[in-house]
Amino acid sequence: MTSEEIRYFFHAGRKDQIVELAMNNAGICDLSRVLHISINTVVRILENLDSSV
Repeated sequence: MTSEEIRYFFHAGRKDQIVELAMNNAGICDLSRVLHISINTVVRILENLDSSV
């Protein structure tokens, strides 16, 4: 498995977690803290989710 594939699977799993938690009224700071990722990453994923719908 290449590093690009690992990055893709990591991101895909995080995206699902972020969406699930966001739908349950978790705030951006809460998501960042619980998932151990930056606030900017959470915001970027949520923005991209909106444009892909």
